[in-house]
Amino acid sequence: MAVWTWAPDWSEAISETLAWLTDVLTSPAGVEQARALRRHPRRTFGVEFVVQGSDRTRLDLALHRDGGQPWLLPIWPDVDVLPAALPAGAASVSLTTANLDYQAGGRALLLGDTAADYELLDVATVEADRLVLGASVARTWPAGTRIYPVRLARLVELDLPRLTDQHSRASATFQAVEPCDWPVWTPDAVYLGHPVLADRPDESEDLTHSMTRLMLVLDNDVGLPQWTDTAGRAFDARQHRWLSAGRAERARLRSILYYLRGRQRRVWVPTHAEDLVLAADVAAGSIVLDVRAVGLADGDLPAARRHVRIEAPGGLAWHRRIVSASAVSAEVERIEIDAPLTAALPRLLESGAPRLLESGGVRLTEPMPVALARLDVLRISYMALCRGSADSISIEHMTDSYGVARCNTTFQGTDVPGID
Repeated sequence: MAVWTWAPDWSEAISETLAWLTDVLTSPAGVEQARALRRHPRRTFGVEFVVQGSDRTRLDLALHRDGGQPWLLPIWPDVDVLPAALPAGAASVSLTTANLDYQAGGRALLLGDTAADYELLDVATVEADRLVLGASVARTWPAGTRIYPVRLARLVELDLPRLTDQHSRASATFQAVEPCDWPVWTPDAVYLGHPVLADRPDESEDLTHSMTRLMLVLDNDVGLPQWTDTAGRAFDARQHRWLSAGRAERARLRSILYYLRGRQRRVWVPTHAEDLVLAADVAAGSIVLDVRAVGLADGDLPAARRHVRIEAPGGLAWHRRIVSASAVSAEVERIEIDAPLTAALPRLLESGAPRLLESGGVRLTEPMPVALARLDVLRISYMALCRGSADSISIEHMTDSYGVARCNTTFQGTDVPGID
């Protein structure tokens, strides 16, 4: 089987697209049923290459010979280098494998300075600090040699503009032809049965936000059109941009995308804006919050503005439903929430665990009501229950996995029976 050994041009980002397929049925009231049609996403890479000299000729011949067959494709963003020389006959390769795309029963690629200088390795098992090989290494590789995980992929699009008689620029698109699994996201917070996406978006550029309604229009082209708002509410469409740096953050981003599965699964998405501002301190056990007047008491609370996220220093956050709102004065409104603010407070272990006490061990109590000073609140944001607006989402790998990746998506508000 042919191996793609031509290194990418990192002056251009490598794009990776994950495409799920979801059948979404929407009722006139806005309630949806979302059914996943693919067990695994289709995974596509778009990449640029600059080839010259014998590598250019070698690529030309390989494309004519094997262009219609699947390729063994290195996953370029997951590149690493050998920390020490790898001797011939070695049965394992020492490297950190966490958050990379190595698979037991898969392959890895050692790549030298040219496209002809490589070795394909069979991976028997993946451990935290090494790859255990199914067959020993054929030759000695020096420290600093690049190593990649490998996936089976098909070349679906190729453009080869000629730069000079010795140089060409290749623009290629590959699609994986094997299932590409990844661990799904484990959320830090769950509210009313759905995860809360607490990640603040990258705001280095403006984030789009719009509202839509399910309007039924009856128009006979003669009289005035008749409009009916069948759901009786607005649905937010809010852009979210990730800028993830380092392997752990980038792996977490991928896990979130695998959890969402395109348009299928729902999450709570805060606006991450300062929507409400406390006007007074909150007493311990209180379910009443005084906030600056913004019009909450002017009418019924909209469905997408009944749930809030309250953030405080130290990573504390509460998710609550606004039950009612009333005017206190022209400057202050009073909202009632469905439960008091609580926190699990650490305390010394009781007798019976002296060794832990000696080491300063602590454990968490049952959640206790807490007071909240007005100036200790970082922000109070509205939250809406959303799903992804598209089944396809792209990750833009600006550098390899040690560096930065960008990702844009839009969350579409949705309605779920029993949550208002």
